[in-house]
Amino acid sequence: MRPALFPASAVAVLILGAAAASASASAFAQPVSPMSAAAVPPAALEQAVETFLQQFISPDKSPEAQAQFFADGVDYYEFGPTTRNEIVRDVRHYSRRWPMRNYRLARIDYITPDPASDSVFVSYVLEYEVSSSQRHARGQANYGAVIANLHSEPKIEWIRERVVGKRQAAE
Repeated sequence: MRPALFPASAVAVLILGAAAASASASAFAQPVSPMSAAAVPPAALEQAVETFLQQFISPDKSPEAQAQFFADGVDYYEFGPTTRNEIVRDVRHYSRRWPMRNYRLARIDYITPDPASDSVFVSYVLEYEVSSSQRHARGQANYGAVIANLHSEPKIEWIRERVVGKRQAAE
């Protein structure tokens, strides 16, 4: 008779451990959201993204209302992880610098849905015109953003900007 490589109690622990690992792995593999953005028809997905972006770019909001479009700890432009209070300060500073602002969503270049959640990556272009009593600027900027929970409580989790065309003139 050959001796067992593992005692019976160790085999039981290994089997139970494997079953628990399998159960936790299958629980982890479940979608984060009951609705996957990838399952939404493309036209409806684009409409949901466009509606959110139109609301987001409206300059008629207070800095506090603008900050509500961002998730807690958003990866905010070149600043990295940022709190909403920091966003309020940033928007307030920008609004003082450019009290008159106009933005137009020029186009959505593409939308990439996450198949496991209700999140999307969107690339879009804004045309902007901003001014103060001392200066005026207009141009275009390219944006990339990750919008989470698009169909329930959408929030921006990551955003970047690249100004591609800017013209300034003193008034």
